[in-house]
Amino acid sequence: SHQKLSDDAAECFNDPIKWDKSGNLAPDDIEICYDPLIMSGGRYDLKASATLDDKKLDTGKEAVILCRMGARYRSFCSNLARTYFIEPSVEMEKNYGVLTQVFLACKKIIQPQSKISKIYETALGTIKRANRSLLPHFVGCGFGMGLEFREKNLVLNQKNHQQLKSGMVLNFSIGFKDLKDRKSGKPYAMQIADTYLVTSEEADGHKLLTVVRRGWENVAFRGNGDEDEDEDEELDTKQQAATLSHYERRRQNREKEERATREAAVREKEMRQLAKRKQEELLRRLAKDGVQDNFNEEKKFDYSKINSYKSVSDFPSQARPNQLYVDIRKETILVPIFKQLVPFHISTIRTVSKQEEGGNLILRLNFATPNMKFKSRNDYIHAVPQNKHFIQELTFKAPAGHHDNLERSYFGIQELRKRVKNRIKEKEDKRSIVVQKELRVLRGGGAKLRDLSVRPPLTRRKSTGVLEAHQNGLRFSSHRDGIKIDIIYENIKHAVFQKADNMSTEVRMHFELVNPIMAGKKKTNFFQFYVEVVQSSQDLGHGSRWHDRDGVLEEQEEKRRKRRYNKLFFDFKNRVSQISEKFSKDRDMKIEYEEPFKQIAFKGVPGKEQVSIIPTQNLLIALDDKPPFVLTIDEVDLAVMERCRFGLREFDITFVFKDFSKAPLSISAIPKKKLDSIKNWLRTLNILHYERRDAVNWKKLMNTIREDLKLFAENGGWLGYFDPQNDDDVVNYLTHIIVVSPACLWW
Repeated sequence: SHQKLSDDAAECFNDPIKWDKSGNLAPDDIEICYDPLIMSGGRYDLKASATLDDKKLDTGKEAVILCRMGARYRSFCSNLARTYFIEPSVEMEKNYGVLTQVFLACKKIIQPQSKISKIYETALGTIKRANRSLLPHFVGCGFGMGLEFREKNLVLNQKNHQQLKSGMVLNFSIGFKDLKDRKSGKPYAMQIADTYLVTSEEADGHKLLTVVRRGWENVAFRGNGDEDEDEDEELDTKQQAATLSHYERRRQNREKEERATREAAVREKEMRQLAKRKQEELLRRLAKDGVQDNFNEEKKFDYSKINSYKSVSDFPSQARPNQLYVDIRKETILVPIFKQLVPFHISTIRTVSKQEEGGNLILRLNFATPNMKFKSRNDYIHAVPQNKHFIQELTFKAPAGHHDNLERSYFGIQELRKRVKNRIKEKEDKRSIVVQKELRVLRGGGAKLRDLSVRPPLTRRKSTGVLEAHQNGLRFSSHRDGIKIDIIYENIKHAVFQKADNMSTEVRMHFELVNPIMAGKKKTNFFQFYVEVVQSSQDLGHGSRWHDRDGVLEEQEEKRRKRRYNKLFFDFKNRVSQISEKFSKDRDMKIEYEEPFKQIAFKGVPGKEQVSIIPTQNLLIALDDKPPFVLTIDEVDLAVMERCRFGLREFDITFVFKDFSKAPLSISAIPKKKLDSIKNWLRTLNILHYERRDAVNWKKLMNTIREDLKLFAENGGWLGYFDPQNDDDVVNYLTHIIVVSPACLWW
């Protein structure tokens, strides 16, 4: 069947060693762009969005089989399509000859400085001269590709008057649809697609990247002819390259170094132009909105809230004059001073500690006082009058055998501080929550995914339930735990689909929210639904499972589970996109899912542990991290690679946001070998980026910028800090904010 052939072709990507003759292709370097498409039996779809069916392969007389496959090498896309004929008619052969003529004629136009519209016009002109009746059936001529499979601004049609540039990659695809054989009346279609690199280094102005025979003798049944003339030339070129002399290779190496130098100069020029554009944008924004100095906005605090008792008569009756007492209800500690109980509200206590000295137990209470440094903001100190007298510390000592009161008080204070902190946080979370619209339930049921787990956890135990798609949002429900969570489409900032593969044991669907919502008693700005398809634990009592039958069966079962759940999540993703587009008044509200480009992933530490960080079209994600790391590319203003010096194996990268009130985000411990690929990725996204030998004290730098944002913009913006042409001035200017990381001292 078509499905079976597609699965067999997709399986080859899991073990490229079997078919890669060079032996240089690693399994992690390649993946499929889409499920390989096999079409026959009269049903043909030449669109890029075609889907697969499960019909039997047609192998009868005058059968036409259309095969299409897309692959990613280190996340860069390619595409290939061929049409095969079994006992074809004369008419099929003639029409395929016209298609080949069109292909060869248009191929000559693919070179730098050529207009894209000229390719389409050449195709139409060739068809008119060869067989005008095929014009209504023509489908072409493809599109540009790169990290994205289909670049929307590089469609090869007659309306696109852009010029081809060296370095562009094209999916050159032409075909005839809805054809019908005159004698047998059998419907059929035909298509040819190849991937070309536009380059000025080749004499023809292009280089074929998918070297697969397309001549009639090679695609017709029992055909065993020679290659096309153009393929002979390409293969001859490869043979000549393999036999280059020593001096020729040295010449090529010199040219390669010169080309790298030119590219570095071009990149530096692009960064300067980009920095100037950002400076102009910032100046326009400041001129329009004005300078808003709200970076250090003070929070108001109601001092009356920390009054514990109105009078001494309100003290609890259980309190003793010579003992500490923790009043949970009033959130107060009663402390004996000169045989009198003195109340202190829990918000006045900074720290509490205990220690034993010579059999005595010592309990110390440190209180919040003015001019004292705090790890986090202390609203109590900012609220009370600063000219009052304050107690900074109280120490209590109990001899051996009389530790009970101090031990009980210590743990009571710790528990009370924790309880009050959680209560205040929960109250602030609820106050900051934006109320979502009511979910409109889709009658008859929409798309569903069952037996899903969710992050963050909604209860103390692992919650599993069903995720359903409705008219204006998603609903996750767990009947076992009595939980129901609604996520409105308008509140979804980003949606990410990550399938299970060699890098992940889970298939995930991650939703980043515009406004946080409550998950149990805590607010969250994300939800992640997942299924574990591979056991993450390993039995250390046994050896390798490859040499026993049970181990092989278990491995095969894991692969089947991966394919099954990947397909279930993929189908659900498509249904959610369709439902959101169908029932949305604004067509732009369609949920578009991000898919990770795993071939340009890199290791790093965005939080507390090293994880695999993966770019997508609009994000930089690490869904394995806890909590998941998600960075929106459009919010980034600057990226700086720090500690890029000789002798270090790792470097850091810091992202500065367009909203200067946000603290910069850093990812540390990135392998040095990933530096060039990350720079190329940033360049494709048009993000301003620089390299620094030392680490930057971003806290001081951002404070300097926030003090006078207008002055920062007028002095050149980021060019005033990181311009490579003014390195000496920059070093002198940043002397007070550049620090050396301890990691730099390691050799």
